[in-house]
Amino acid sequence: MRGPWLVATLAGLLLGGEALSGQATEAGSGEALFNMVCARCHGVGGTGGEGPALQGRRFRTVDDVEGVAAVISDGLGAMPGNWWLGEAQVRNLADYVWRLARVPAAPVPGDPSAGRDVFEERDRCLRCHIVNGRGTGLGPDLSDIGARRGPESLRRAVVAPGEELPRGEITPHSSFLVVEVTTGDGTRLRGLRIREDAFRIALRDRDGRYHSLAKTDIQGVERFPSSSLMPDYARRLSDTQIEDLVAYLSSLRGS
Repeated sequence: MRGPWLVATLAGLLLGGEALSGQATEAGSGEALFNMVCARCHGVGGTGGEGPALQGRRFRTVDDVEGVAAVISDGLGAMPGNWWLGEAQVRNLADYVWRLARVPAAPVPGDPSAGRDVFEERDRCLRCHIVNGRGTGLGPDLSDIGARRGPESLRRAVVAPGEELPRGEITPHSSFLVVEVTTGDGTRLRGLRIREDAFRIALRDRDGRYHSLAKTDIQGVERFPSSSLMPDYARRLSDTQIEDLVAYLSSLRGS
């Protein structure tokens, strides 16, 4: 992991649990800890970002504040555990998150129905994404994207996809890594890597075509962990269309 989580971890190690706890108590305890440790992903006040919004949230995997504390300590999915926090700090954080879940969720501007039309128009997004079984799995399944990402993060992903790659999902070993393979005759193939081992590399290009090549037959492979095959829609869609599309994506919560 990197970025804010690493900074928060180093802060915990350098300051020590008692010093950090004292700072949190002065500034509202759980809320101050949340802003230091969690807000980069979940937004200040739990409004959402790269991670899901926590206001008005119905938790799928926990039923009480003790369960929230366990997730904070141990992590869940792409979320790392906060092993450096003390027991009292974890409890303060869990209490604050549990209270956030009782705050009415802020409404997302836009018309989800109109956003669905934007999403499905001429299969604009279904060519690469799956929603509830429909579409093509070139990119990530979006069936529950609204439960995993906040509205602002979703908007950035629409208008500047290369700048909003989720930490932990796009890595040198992930399934959505953009690669460019130069074949033996100099042809360049760019797409998403499907699989790779010491002998072969397989990728799917933007048109959905599958390529599997022996490494002995290629000149080289270039990897782009900070790139996306998704087009930039900032100038392809109007402001209203973008707002409606984000509203639709935010409404996708899975089954």
